[in-house]
Amino acid sequence: MATFKSSHPIGFELFNAQGHSVLYIEKDNQELTLELVNQGPSDLSFLPVDQKSAADKYHFELTFRPGIIDPACIRSKTLKLSDKSEKAWSLTTRIAEADASVRLRWLRIQSPPRRY
Repeated sequence: MATFKSSHPIGFELFNAQGHSVLYIEKDNQELTLELVNQGPSDLSFLPVDQKSAADKYHFELTFRPGIIDPACIRSKTLKLSDKSEKAWSLTTRIAEADASVRLRWLRIQSPPRRY
């Protein structure tokens, strides 16, 4: 397991509004939280990206198959970063024209504080 976490250090969990971990979502509208976690043995560093040319650049991308996230959610801009994350990350969303998959892209816009 340690080798897997070293080579795949980013884990994620999906929570409902009550803070319960969820795997399957029915067709009702509900607020969900997606949490990305560094589960590796060391801190992650991200190379800076020029904000002026960052339109198609990102540090993370999650792609959801068609039908998993309603494209209307993307168009209405109801996906958002938490107040804590919003200061350090930029989130962009895309719906792929080829297959209607939904892509969430995160770009680090602020360096984390240094630990001493």
